[in-house]
Amino acid sequence: MPDKSITEAELVRFVEKNMPDHCKLRGGVKFVDQLPRTATGKISRKQLREMYAN
Repeated sequence: MPDKSITEAELVRFVEKNMPDHCKLRGGVKFVDQLPRTATGKISRKQLREMYAN
């Protein structure tokens, strides 16, 4: 929702309250303007891993 905003803390709190333990955000939260895409328009998980690897 582009016209809505949420903080990292609000998102983490929401997930902790509403999601099962295996869905918790243990790796943290990253906000990005745009997700990398493949040539076919799918989200490029490989590029995401490379961009945000510890």
